Amino acid sequence: MLRPELTRNKVLKLIPLIVFLLVPLSQNFYLIRTLIVIFIYAILALSWDLVAGYYRLGILSFAHAALFCLGGYTSGLFAIYYGVPPLLGLLLGGLSAALMGMVLGLICLRFPGRFNIYFVILSIGFSKTMEAIWINEWKITGGTAGIRVPPFIPPENLSIYWGFNYYLIFLLFLSLLATRT
Repeated sequence: MLRPELTRNKVLKLIPLIVFLLVPLSQNFYLIRTLIVIFIYAILALSWDLVAGYYRLGILSFAHAALFCLGGYTSGLFAIYYGVPPLLGLLLGGLSAALMGMVLGLICLRFPGRFNIYFVILSIGFSKTMEAIWINEWKITGGTAGIRVPPFIPPENLSIYWGFNYYLIFLLFLSLLATRT
């Protein structure tokens, strides 16, 4: 016999999943774009949880937002200045952020003693340096206003947004599996 609270908990966990799977089928462009942003930030939060979370690596990193922005600016600047297609730009942005994260980690491994404190200091310094570059190089990055990138998908074609939304749900699911203890 099933306990009622166990069944209720499972049903309550399924409700957001059902909503996330059905909402992309709507014709509401704003709602679909909002869900895409939610999924992207959920994946970013899971990546931070993987590095600093409870029972995980236990490394405090302040560079996650800077690495996220580095990937976004790389993708956007390649699209604007070199006409790189959006999918290739996404790949280049992810690779640039991963490469810079690897460089930060390798620099900290060279220090003797405790790795964590050096990584914290370096990640704060990296974040503040990248922020200063993005703000002060306004001719390239647009400063505090940011840059205008051509739309990845035209707003009229909602079916592509549906596919992109389901792709992000899949990536979020993979991220959840990767961060499971």
